[in-house]
Parts: sequence; structure tokens; C-alpha cells
Amino acid sequence: KNIKKKKIYLRLRGSKHGNSTIYKDATLELGEQLAKNEIKLVYGGGSLGLMGELSKSVHRNQGEVLGVIPKNLLK
Repeated sequence: KNIKKKKIYLRLRGSKHGNSTIYKDATLELGEQLAKNEIKLVYGGGSLGLMGELSKSVHRNQGEVLGVIPKNLLK
């Protein structure tokens, strides 16, 4: 059998952007590289701050994203 292994990158990032644009720029580049190298992003599911920027960057570059939000945070 030819089984293709899937690469997964788990990232827990902050819900803020930080004090410098260098963090956002690096996050956007990371998202682009994850998508380009077909590495699936699994992350905390938030849309704010660096966490949100990373997921949006992966999406924009046609990458795969799975957001995981614990049930107790949905209440």
C-alpha cells in the first residue's frame, strides 16, 4: 500500500497582535509556508490576534485548517 502521511502543525498563539508588527509579519509568512508545504494547521479556533491571522493566512493560501474550541468556551 502507498499511504501518504499527512503533516500537521499544532499552534497555540495569542489572541493579541503584540507590540510590534514583526509578530504579525512572521505569522503571515508562517501561514503561507504551511499552506505551500501542505501542512495542516490545528489551532485554538479563535479569530482574534495572531491566532486569527495565522488561520486566515493558511486559508488565503489554500491550506487546510482545523480550529478546536472547547465546549466550555462556547457557553
